[in-house]
Order: sequence, then structure tokens, then C-alpha cells
Amino acid sequence: EDDPDTAGEALVHAFFEAIGREPVAPRHRVAHRWRFARPAEPAGEVFWDPRRSLGAGGDWSYAARVEGAFLAGHALAGRLLGQLAADAESTDFTAGDAAHPGDGQLALELV
Repeated sequence: EDDPDTAGEALVHAFFEAIGREPVAPRHRVAHRWRFARPAEPAGEVFWDPRRSLGAGGDWSYAARVEGAFLAGHALAGRLLGQLAADAESTDFTAGDAAHPGDGQLALELV
């Protein structure tokens, strides 16, 4: 069983390896063992700020188990997808601008 600092280093290394980037030292890092994550009472919800597209959730949202963290992630994904759909409905992708007059065609550029 690794101590929190050793586990934290391993997680940072694994993260950068997974995204294919050279590791950089994080400004702040705290490793917390799952067995210590025991909220006295789950919040019963995730928190979402649509103005900032920022959410918070975790095992403390629904249950102090990995299933609670999964449910919170699922709920936050639903909030994000709902906001993206609402934002897309309120955006006229075919209007264009002075540099790119709209012609009624939808164009997507993936970079």
C-alpha cells in the first residue's frame, strides 16, 4: 500500500502519460485515499452553475462508495449535455458575419 505522496506522484505521472504530454509539476496536489471518503450525510445532488459551465460532484453527492461517484459523474454529464443542447438551440450557426456571410449552410471546422 503506497503512502499518499507516492500515490499522488504515480497518478500525476499516469495522467500525463495518458494524454501524451510531458509531465509538469502541479501547483497543488493532494492524494486522498478512498477509504477515508465517508461523508456524514450525502448531499443528495450535484451542483451545477450554468453561467460558468462548472459543476461539482463526487462520492459525497449520493453515497460514500464508487457507485456514488459514478452516479455524480453521470448526473454532471447530463447537466453539461443539457446546457450544450440549449446553447446550440439558441445559436444561429448559419447567420455568418461580415467576414463570412451566412448562406444557410452549416459548416464545422475541427482542429
